[in-house]
Amino acid sequence: MPSVIIDEVKACILATRMPQKPKNLLQQIVCDADMSHFSTDSFAEKSKQLRKELQTRCGLAISKNAWRHQTICLLEVHQYHTDYAREHWNVKKWRTWKTN
Repeated sequence: MPSVIIDEVKACILATRMPQKPKNLLQQIVCDADMSHFSTDSFAEKSKQLRKELQTRCGLAISKNAWRHQTICLLEVHQYHTDYAREHWNVKKWRTWKTN
């Protein structure tokens, strides 16, 4: 595989690190895909499962209120990067979270 492709793949992966800072359209698409679960019907349930997993695997004690607060803060600062994601996922991100 050419090193140019490898470098581009690495850059896409690194762009997903928080805070996300994609530098081109391909990186924007990858970043949006990485956070697309925010807009799924299963997000709230998966968030609860993640909290339990962190508590179990890492020995962390995270209260429901603290987890909810951290999640809301993340959702507030998160922004989708592509027009498609903003148009199709942004509203659902908040609707899904607020109903659970």
